[in-house]
Amino acid sequence: ADYSAANAFLDAFAYYERLENNSKIYSINWDYWREAGMALAQSKSGDLGSHNQKNIENGILSREGLDVFLRVVANDCPQVLISTMKFNDHIESKFFSIDSRRDSVKNILSIKVKIREIWQDFFRVKEIKDDAKFLELGGTSMSAVRLQLKLNQELGAKLKITDIFAYPTISMLAKYISGDQSVEKTLRESKGSIKDDIAIISYSGVFPKSKSVSEYWEQIKLGKDCISHLTKAECRRLDVSDDLLNNEKYVSSGAIINGIDKFDIGFWDLSPRDAEIMDPQIRMFLEHSWKALENSGYINFRNKLSIGVFAGGAVSDYFENNILHNKKFSNNNIVFELSTLGHKDYLATRTSYLLDLHGPVLNIMTACSTGLVAVSEACSKLL
Repeated sequence: ADYSAANAFLDAFAYYERLENNSKIYSINWDYWREAGMALAQSKSGDLGSHNQKNIENGILSREGLDVFLRVVANDCPQVLISTMKFNDHIESKFFSIDSRRDSVKNILSIKVKIREIWQDFFRVKEIKDDAKFLELGGTSMSAVRLQLKLNQELGAKLKITDIFAYPTISMLAKYISGDQSVEKTLRESKGSIKDDIAIISYSGVFPKSKSVSEYWEQIKLGKDCISHLTKAECRRLDVSDDLLNNEKYVSSGAIINGIDKFDIGFWDLSPRDAEIMDPQIRMFLEHSWKALENSGYINFRNKLSIGVFAGGAVSDYFENNILHNKKFSNNNIVFELSTLGHKDYLATRTSYLLDLHGPVLNIMTACSTGLVAVSEACSKLL
């Protein structure tokens, strides 16, 4: 049993090294030898039965073995079985059936070769390592859709788009397609090795028709419409022209947030002019950053702790509509202030400065995914 277990390990090791490290390791399964080996020694001592004695008489010659060995290492198969007999009949009568795991590994190897060819053509690169990740190769959410279709067409697989991100390497994807359960174990182990003990201890926000997160949640639960639909009179009070109001393509609706004119300039030690130049979304972000810290209980310790800001803002037309053509701000000496006070790219850094924080700061802009990426980046700095 020990001898059989050791040989089984050698077979599996050869496949594993090929699969994981692309190593040139061979496992050669020799049948009976005619001129050497343990079976011959046992036959001379009379310890073998007539069946095994016949196998030795028809066994492999030393010169045949040397010739076969040279041919094996000249090829690229990780496991080869050598016998001078009709081996299927021989093994069925003598041993147990071949481990199905070997067939599975062979299948994985062939799938890996095909996936690598597809990826090399898709990303237009000559060489891709088995552990190279989809996103690191330049993959995007859009290219994942195209790659998923191509893999399904050429491999006959049933991959979902999310599988490209869940199994992001050639090796992992090949195991998943072949049905190898070890890839799921690898994923569980990798997730378990990460310390993910992050707690949300405070939050603050304002939304259309909702002054807080809890109020907004109530609106959602009740299925209320938080979009404001304005009358012509209300639009005129907001300086909307009659020409625009009479345009059939004009939609007098919007997600309106109240209170943008309630910014406390004295609290933030800003001048009225600077506060007016500052984009309302930056003003409100400052206010709710303070509230979140205050609710957490750490507001008085903020400059003694490592507290970071990871944030991104949307492009706003506030500057163009209210500042750029305002004669009050036509002085060329304040061009720099105009360009920084109201610009979204200074959201995180200005917040960190005004709150006197001393942790990492990152301004983020990834279009529609900005909020998600900001959270991801913040979490990566905590772990």
